[in-house]
Amino acid sequence: MKMHSKVIAMAALVTAVGMTSAADAKCNGPTREKIGPNGRVVTLCLDGTKATCIRDGMRQGHSREAAAAYCSTRGLR
Repeated sequence: MKMHSKVIAMAALVTAVGMTSAADAKCNGPTREKIGPNGRVVTLCLDGTKATCIRDGMRQGHSREAAAAYCSTRGLR
């Protein structure tokens, strides 16, 4: 039984790493992982653009309006 749970844990880790790598490949800057208000872990792209900031804010679970309001205060391009 112990071996079975180790296999499941390893598969989950491999899946999570694969998903993070795919998100990193689309980013033209550094990335950071953050937990949103709904508890989901999201890889944020810190490329300095307002559009990316809004997209990542919405992926975390914020409304478009809340994400736009936050990103507008950050001095992004």
